Amino acid sequence: MKYNTQPLKIKDAATGSGIPNELPRIALIGVTGYGRIHLEELKTLVNSRKAELTAATVINPEDAPEQMDWLLQAGVEIFSDYQEMLHTYRNQLNLCCIPTAISMHRPMVEAALSAGANVLVEKPLAGCPEDARAIVEAGERNERLVAVGFQAVWSPLTRRLLDAIHGGSLGRVHKIAVRGVWPRPQSYFTRNGWAGRLRDSSGIVNDSPANNALAHFLNLALLFSGPAPYRCARVREVAAERIRVNEIENYDTILAEITADTGTEIFYAVSHAAGEPFEPRLDVVAENGTAMWSMASGSLTVRGGQPQTLPGGGDAESRPLMFANVARAAAGENGLVFPAKEAMAHVEGIAAFARAGSIMDRRNGAIPQGDPENPVMTLPGLAERIHQRAESFLR
Repeated sequence: MKYNTQPLKIKDAATGSGIPNELPRIALIGVTGYGRIHLEELKTLVNSRKAELTAATVINPEDAPEQMDWLLQAGVEIFSDYQEMLHTYRNQLNLCCIPTAISMHRPMVEAALSAGANVLVEKPLAGCPEDARAIVEAGERNERLVAVGFQAVWSPLTRRLLDAIHGGSLGRVHKIAVRGVWPRPQSYFTRNGWAGRLRDSSGIVNDSPANNALAHFLNLALLFSGPAPYRCARVREVAAERIRVNEIENYDTILAEITADTGTEIFYAVSHAAGEPFEPRLDVVAENGTAMWSMASGSLTVRGGQPQTLPGGGDAESRPLMFANVARAAAGENGLVFPAKEAMAHVEGIAAFARAGSIMDRRNGAIPQGDPENPVMTLPGLAERIHQRAESFLR
C-alpha cells in the first residue's frame, strides 16, 4: 500500500520558521537483539545519503560496544530512555524504528506517534488484537503511518505473485499450504524474558513460531488470499493443533486449517521442535494455475503455459527494500509500506488459533537432538507429518 504523507517540518531555532529537512530524520529504539538488524539497515541508508540517523535509545551500552562505536562516530545522539529521546526530538523526526519486545510495541508506537514521528515497528504488530487496534487508531488519530516489519511483503517475488493473482493471469486463490521447520535449541527459549511466554511484565506477548520467527509466512498466506493487492484476508474459521514440546508456556508447533473471509483455504504448519529443518514455503493453487513462494526460489505456472522459475523472496533483498521504501514514505515521498491496518489480520489470526483449543503437551515424548548442552527438543515424526498433511491438503 502506498502512502503519500506530507513532509515533516523542522523548527529552526534561530528564525522560528519551518524548514523542510533534506534527508529523512530517523530514530531507533534498541540496538541489540533484532535492533542490531535495524541498525545495519539504517547504516546502509546513512552511508548512501538516503537518511539521517538522528538519535538512538540504548539501555545496555555495555552489551553493544560495536554498535556504540558506530553511533558515536556517526554523531548520533544517544539516550538511555526512549521517552526522553522522543520528547527531545518532538516533531523533528520523520521516522522512529521500533525493533523491541512484542509487549512494548503498543506503548512505544503510541509515544512515537504522539511525538510526531511515523513508525516502522517490528512484526508482529502486537501480542493481542486490542493492542493492535489501539496502534491503528493512534496512527489515524495522529495522521501518521505505522509500517510493520514483515519484510517478505517487499520482496520482488511477493510483488510478482500478487500481480499474477490480481492481474488475472493466476486469478483467485483457492488453496495455500504453508510449511516450515526451523529447529531451535533450548537457549532460544531462554534468550530473553518473553520467549515462549504468553505475557511478560509489560503485557501480552503470545510468543510462538506463528507470532514470531515464522509469522511472515502466515502473513503472506493472508496477503495472497486478500481481496486486492496489499490487502490481507481475515481469518474466518480455524481448526488447529497447538503443540508444546519445549519447557515453555505457549506452543512451539502448530498445524492449522484456516478458512479466510475471501473463501481461500489455508493450511499452516510450522514448528521449532522437529529434527529435520525445512525452509518455509507456500504452495498456491489458484483458478488459472499454481505458484510457489520460498526464500530460495519461486515458481509460477499458468494453465497452458510453461513453468516459470523466479528469484526467491529472501531477506537479503527484501529487507533493504523495506527500509528504503518506508524511509521515503515517512519523508512524504512515494514508498511502499505494509500498514498496521493490514497487519491486524495476522494478529487476529493468532488470537483465533488460541481460541481453537487447548495446547497439547508433548514434553514427555520429546527427544533431545544435537548439542547435549543445548539440545533441540524434538517430537519424532513431526516433520514427516507436516509434509504429509500439506501434500494431502493440496490434492
